[in-house]
Amino acid sequence: MFSGVRWWALSALTAIILAGGSVIAAAQSTSVRIDATYRASLAGLTIAETHLEIDFDQQAYRVVGRGQTRGMADLFARRLLTLIAQGEFGQDGGTQPITHTRDSFRRGDQRLVAIQFRPTFEASASPAYADSSVRPLPPELRPTAMDPISPVLVLGRGLTGGTPSCATGLVVYDGKRLFHILGQDAGIDQLDPISASLYHGPAYRCRFFIRESRASEAGPAETSSSPFSFDPDTSLQEATVELWFTAANDQVPIALPVRAKVAFFGGLSVQVHRTELRVGPSTPGAARAPALLASE
Repeated sequence: MFSGVRWWALSALTAIILAGGSVIAAAQSTSVRIDATYRASLAGLTIAETHLEIDFDQQAYRVVGRGQTRGMADLFARRLLTLIAQGEFGQDGGTQPITHTRDSFRRGDQRLVAIQFRPTFEASASPAYADSSVRPLPPELRPTAMDPISPVLVLGRGLTGGTPSCATGLVVYDGKRLFHILGQDAGIDQLDPISASLYHGPAYRCRFFIRESRASEAGPAETSSSPFSFDPDTSLQEATVELWFTAANDQVPIALPVRAKVAFFGGLSVQVHRTELRVGPSTPGAARAPALLASE
């Protein structure tokens, strides 16, 4: 059952969740640590779980996402995925990813990808199998492309302030593929209490259209200065994601996603709910720690 679901779309969902979770409140002056757990289900059955660890201050951030299959999906298509990103905030407030690592374990194979975005671009993979080796990112996209975790800040800041909005376009690069993401505002919903979710109440709804292309196969339309102009009503989409965010408050100093829905072609729909949340002070220097895996 789970094999019919494109795992990369769940990875992209993790990226968007992290994106929403990495939003820095403008007035935040201390280091903060957030731990959140999300559970994904298909047809009422749990298929995956993701745990996020977010450390940030006014100058830098570090995000760790650890996801793995659960239930029947774990029996038929066991998958473990760890994403780590470290970056900083520019003088203009922009998000600047520096390093990113990805550790993927599936069917007995472990594959590692490391990307350096700044000061110079470099990407590598191990082992260098034909289907896991790094594919080059077009030079014209390197100044704005982000890893699968850092785009959060763009989205998060868009949802903070006088006129919250998630209407934006993003290019995400994971070492093999480009994800083109187009965001749209979808209003404010009142979420009803359900047993699978930690939160109920008002939430801002965002809709994202995601399409994938090989980095080495990016055509002119995908490497132009405006790669997000495709029409979500007529263009072929790989997946559509809806995310519900809660606003920052005195207890939680950043906007955080609480629920999500991923719709695939063929009628499949994956539901995601936040099941745990802890907020506290960050360990000194944690936001500036390199994006290295525990084994490195």
